Amino acid sequence: MRKPQRIARTVFTTCAWLAFALHGEIAAAEEPSEAMTLRVMTFNVWYGAEQVSLEKIGEAIRAADPDIVGVQEADRNLSRVAEVAGMPYVDERRRLI
Repeated sequence: MRKPQRIARTVFTTCAWLAFALHGEIAAAEEPSEAMTLRVMTFNVWYGAEQVSLEKIGEAIRAADPDIVGVQEADRNLSRVAEVAGMPYVDERRRLI
């Protein structure tokens, strides 16, 4: 499978899993007070972020204010991207922050 398709499938699967998990919590409540919004973003950092500024990447991600980011081409810099973006979670295997 081509890399973009694999990444898209991973992001979709993760979002579906989160929606399923959150549905159980919401369904358990007698009356939900309001709808929950989940902001998902995908970002290609271009060649492992070696040819672009990590600070600019972090700025762009923070400006979008996402809950989950699927990151392409981060290579070994995913933790650094998460750090500059202010994202507390990093999943190297699924390329999610």
